[in-house]
Amino acid sequence: MPKKPKAFKLPWLKTRPREYKAGSWSKTDNSKIYQGQKWRKLRKWFFVNNPLCAECLRNGTVKEGTDVDHIQPIRLGGEVYDENNLQTLCKSCHNRKSAKEAHIKQ
Repeated sequence: MPKKPKAFKLPWLKTRPREYKAGSWSKTDNSKIYQGQKWRKLRKWFFVNNPLCAECLRNGTVKEGTDVDHIQPIRLGGEVYDENNLQTLCKSCHNRKSAKEAHIKQ
């Protein structure tokens, strides 16, 4: 029976540092917050009470929200569990807002 070949490596390519996770290139690691029970409960409660995208409502359209977003980002001093710092956004509005925030320096 043939054996599986060993993985081919390109020695001139650097590997990612171990502290980075796939898809996570932000300077701050908030994964402990977002995976915690307190955040999951707050997120679920917030979706029940605010099911529509806040940005789309401001623009006069009605669209279902998919993400709970911090209005003031955590890395810029926003409160993590304060419901006044949260808003529901659809995927496109959340991606647009996150892209703009990625260019803001601390």
